[in-house]
Amino acid sequence: MVLQARDGKDGPTSLAAVSPILGNLMPLLPRKGALAIAAVIDIALNALGQAEDAFAAALARINVEDLTHSAAALRKSAGEG
Repeated sequence: MVLQARDGKDGPTSLAAVSPILGNLMPLLPRKGALAIAAVIDIALNALGQAEDAFAAALARINVEDLTHSAAALRKSAGEG
């Protein structure tokens, strides 16, 4: 079986396999399947970008005064326990 890209006359280029017995092209994945995979990948990449942005925004909000205040509160609560 040989893989090759073919130009679709009715649509975009797709990946197909050449049958060694029949010699014709067999699509490896139906068009709807390829579109579903592309949609899942697109959603995952967008979610990853949003997570990175949220993490960067959270890091930007942290400052030394807040860390000092939190450390003092932890020391105080540990001393009381």
